[in-house]
Amino acid sequence: GKELGSVEKTTESLVKLINVFEGPGKTSEQTVLRYGNALIDLANKGVATGDFLVDFAQRLAGIEGITKIQIQSVLGLAAAFQETGQSAEVSASAVTQLLTKIGKDVPKYAALAKINEEIFRKLLRENPAEALLSLAQNLKGNSKAFDEISSKFADLEARGVRITSIFGVMADKTDFFREKIGIATAALKNNGALIEGAAQKQQTF
Repeated sequence: GKELGSVEKTTESLVKLINVFEGPGKTSEQTVLRYGNALIDLANKGVATGDFLVDFAQRLAGIEGITKIQIQSVLGLAAAFQETGQSAEVSASAVTQLLTKIGKDVPKYAALAKINEEIFRKLLRENPAEALLSLAQNLKGNSKAFDEISSKFADLEARGVRITSIFGVMADKTDFFREKIGIATAALKNNGALIEGAAQKQQTF
């Protein structure tokens, strides 16, 4: 979208994301177009903006190596957070801390979420965003378990990382988050929105 600025700046941002989420040397015109398509599709199907999506993704790039979180999850989470009124900085920081902490104590979080430990461990390894959403969903309405998780993040909350409120948004709107991840997943498989946008405006960005 136009909010991303120049084509050069946008391409540069996308190339950086591709290097992280696809791996060095995986940059191609096709991949750049697929990433661009995902940004445009998420923007077209809601109120997400390209600059927010890129900002959030760049903030989560640091944990890709540890968590193996996938780009479709990152962009979907970003769109959902923006559309629920969260800032990129606060939401990305909370997701980073949540995934890092959960990864260090899988049995405890699996028990709190009432999910079989092996299933939860596998989910965390293969689809970290879905593990987080499943945890949030299973804790919704369980104030005792929610309070217990909140207490584990008291030190971070004291430093201004709003874990509890971000986790609460995810618990409250789990299906909305999944819907946005679904849009990103589909959009990354083609570049239809990009071509359609170009045809309408005679420009892609």
